[in-house]
Amino acid sequence: LQVGKYEDTIKKLEAEVKAKFKSVTAAFASDDIKVARDVMGEHRSITKQCDIILNELVSKPYTEIGSNDAVALGLFVRYLKRVSAHLTNIVSSIVNPFDKIGFKPDEEESQK
Repeated sequence: LQVGKYEDTIKKLEAEVKAKFKSVTAAFASDDIKVARDVMGEHRSITKQCDIILNELVSKPYTEIGSNDAVALGLFVRYLKRVSAHLTNIVSSIVNPFDKIGFKPDEEESQK
């Protein structure tokens, strides 16, 4: 995959998402709210960088890479963003109280 000017950014994003796996594991092992919040904060940065790349690929003619590579790059960036979002959702269970996580049936339905 040839990604031209995005090479450094993609490598950085890959490393950040990979590091999130270790951070999520560490946060769960120690029930560390600070680490969990840091992981959640990192997602904002990853999302922003991914959105910049995707918007540029869609809105600006960019001839350094071919259309096949541009499509593959777009899909890969979406994948990195999605994995980061899932890791953020997982670690949010450390930050948020248990009673605020998950489905709560309506009063009427629970009485049936």
